Formats: sequence, C-alpha cells, structure tokens
Amino acid sequence: MNKIILKNKYKSKIFLILTKHIQNNKRKYIIVYIIFFISFIIGIMYINNLSSETISNLSDHIKNIACSLKESQEIDYLALFKKSIVINIILVIIIWISSSTIIGIPIVFTEIAFKGFSLSYTISSILIIFGARDGFIYSVSSLLLHNLISIPVLMATAVSGINLYKSMMQNRNKENIKIEFIRHTIFCLIMIVMLVIASFIEVYISINLSRAILKIIKI
Repeated sequence: MNKIILKNKYKSKIFLILTKHIQNNKRKYIIVYIIFFISFIIGIMYINNLSSETISNLSDHIKNIACSLKESQEIDYLALFKKSIVINIILVIIIWISSSTIIGIPIVFTEIAFKGFSLSYTISSILIIFGARDGFIYSVSSLLLHNLISIPVLMATAVSGINLYKSMMQNRNKENIKIEFIRHTIFCLIMIVMLVIASFIEVYISINLSRAILKIIKI
C-alpha cells in the first residue's frame, strides 16, 4: 500500500514539474513548435518535388521494409528496444550538451527542425506509396503512439536548454548559472525516462500494430 502511495506521489510530482515548466515557458514552446511545423511543411514540399525515379527507388525501399516486417516470424524486440533507447538518449544528450555552450542553441533548433522534416518525409512517403487511405492507416499505426510522447518530450528538452542558454547569456552570477544547469540536467533525466516509455511503446506496441495493419492493407 505504501509503495503504491509513493509511486502515485512520484507521478504527481513529475506531472506538476512538467505543468509548471509549460506554464512558465509558453513563448519558448511557441517558437520551437513553429520551427517544428515549418520543417514539417518543408518535408512535404521536398517529397512532392522528388523525381519519379527517386520516388520509385523510395517505394521499393519502403515496400521491402513493410514486407519484411509483415512476413517476419521472429522479431528481436529487446535489441530494437535497446536501439530505440540509445537513439532517444543521444537526442537528449545532444540538446543537453549544446545548450550548455555559448554557440549551441542553433544545434538545438536544428535538431527540432530535423525531427519535423524526417517525420514529415516519412509520412509523406508512406502516403504516396500506399495511397491516401492505406497510407494514413499505416502511418497512424506505426508512428502515432510513441511520437505523442517523444515529440513533446523533445520540445520540452529544447525549451529547458533555451532557458539554460538564456541564463548563461543574461546572468553573470555563476551560482545562478550552476542552479539552472542542475535544473536543466534533472529535467533532461526526467525526459529520458519519458523517452524510455516512448521506446517501449514504439517497439512492443507500434510494431505489432503495424504488422496487424500490413496484413489488411495491400502492399
């Protein structure tokens, strides 16, 4: 009983930290989401302007991946889970390190832009290759669930990094900068926990959901 109470208190504390963080940084969230959506639109424009030969090669590549996923009898979920965690942790570490340097914020913004572009590129490719209906269904099954966590987490980490950078630029008090750095580090650790959850959903839920969808739609 006590363990359940402590667990609920821990969850409530994390929720309060995240809520307060969002309320105190609304303008910064608007900036990072604008960057994300602009890069998302650029991804759509880019895929729509590819040559027919490139689209054909892309189609073969995606269909091969889909067929492999559909027909595979055994999937090493643990290996995929570890790989997903490593990738997500690297993303957070890049933001953590970049925001701790004077010239690092452009790297943070670039990472946000790349995330928007790559997600848009993937979705647009699937829609073009599988068609609007089947492509939408497959995109939702394979990309939606874990990205509902990973994208906001990435945004939150970027905003925390911006706060640290702003503190370094505007506040010359080393003690205040140290406090902000510790706050940013703790926040990044919390975000890593959230990304582990996203990785679990991606590997153990999204993949199996995608496999079920691939058995229904035509490849």
